[in-house]
Amino acid sequence: MQKRSLSRNRSDNSQKQFMIKHVKKSTKQQSQPSSNNTSQTMFDGQPDDGLLLDLIFKNENIVQIDISLESFAQDNQFNTQCIDIHLFLVALQEDVNNPQVRRNLAYNWHYHHEHLLCLISDIPNNSFCLSNHLVTTHLRGKMIDWMIEVFGNYENICTDFTFFRAVTLMDHYMKVSTSHHKDSDLHLIGVACMFIATKLEDIYHITLRDFVSRVSHNKFSAFQIKSAELQILESLKYFVTFPTTLDYLRVLMHRCFNLNDNPNLQNIQTTAVFILKMTLFDYKLLEFQPNVLCCAILSYAIQKFYTDKSEQIDQSVLDKYQHAILKAAQCDHNHYQQCSNYIYTFAYSFQQKFSHVQNLEKYG
Repeated sequence: MQKRSLSRNRSDNSQKQFMIKHVKKSTKQQSQPSSNNTSQTMFDGQPDDGLLLDLIFKNENIVQIDISLESFAQDNQFNTQCIDIHLFLVALQEDVNNPQVRRNLAYNWHYHHEHLLCLISDIPNNSFCLSNHLVTTHLRGKMIDWMIEVFGNYENICTDFTFFRAVTLMDHYMKVSTSHHKDSDLHLIGVACMFIATKLEDIYHITLRDFVSRVSHNKFSAFQIKSAELQILESLKYFVTFPTTLDYLRVLMHRCFNLNDNPNLQNIQTTAVFILKMTLFDYKLLEFQPNVLCCAILSYAIQKFYTDKSEQIDQSVLDKYQHAILKAAQCDHNHYQQCSNYIYTFAYSFQQKFSHVQNLEKYG
């Protein structure tokens, strides 16, 4: 693991050195515009990585594109991560026809474009998952709240990916199951889904002994949990590695902001993930496609970020955010508008509508 980490660091450093040399060279020499613009227009209108970096940096005064490279590097308030990203963006803007940059640009676009299409097609449609069962939506919400508490007590082992995997497994099983379950069955189903999820997502998963003694408090035996696990796996035909809405949100964040440790972007991401957890409690929101749902949530999180800071932002800037996110998510504008309106109302009325939820604020 240490050797792999060292080799990855060498690779990253070599790429950074190439970009820095290329940018310094391009800033010293004014290159003549190329007569062949076919390669430059090949990717026009296509979503690229870091699509919203320039917008968020411009509005937060983190990056000023018009200042010189030397003053940019000397300013102490800019961290090295922002400098590297700025150098990368300038390198692409200065000489997009450079062969190495061109290959990286083409590879990144095709890879992420295909990945996004596969992600959208592979996420299961769990709308109306309780229609064939005698399980109430209220009890489903209580089960999700209990899952938050269970995984919250294992925060050193489990992550948000484990939680979203467990909920999605439960909903997808209820969607495809031919058995007619009732309220009393949901507890065991939820325990089995958490057991599958932690084995899939966590390096050191929650043991079966813990699920018997600590999680279910000896209500279910190891045999019952393993039997329910087998029933779920057979019903899903062992297809349990499908993407969740959290996976899609992370991909959308990467397409919009790239990999960045800026605290403002981390604030937006944390807010978006928390709202995404809130949406799991609303049975109606399962009807929206994941790309539409995540697009509306990210737009709401960005606007809430500026609202919480009591900063005035022009509507034109928000429209640019919305347009860029829609472009990255590749979702229909009408569906987005419908989902966005629902999210705004849902976020303000959540505590009143779901007053029984106790663990989201504590462990979320």
